[in-house]
Amino acid sequence: MASSSGTTTTTTTTTTSGSSEEELQVQMDVKRRKRMASNRESARRSRQRKQQQLEELKSLLGCLKQQSSSCSAPWAALSPTYLPCRGRLCSQNQLLNSP
Repeated sequence: MASSSGTTTTTTTTTTSGSSEEELQVQMDVKRRKRMASNRESARRSRQRKQQQLEELKSLLGCLKQQSSSCSAPWAALSPTYLPCRGRLCSQNQLLNSP
């Protein structure tokens, strides 16, 4: 009887151990699924941030292009008169500075 009792105890222990391993595996699966869901959510938020940054940069680019064109127009209009005046000014400075 002792041997059958020992076998039963061993079988019960093995069954309990197997059950514990299954429970552990289930817990690990639950944690893994939670981690995967968390990672997916984090990746989604990251993509949203990047999209928002891209939109802000596009908007900034539009503003800078507009500023550039508004600065270029007056320069283009003044350039034909500025360059000859600058040339005359340089010539006059040379005459004044010559011994």
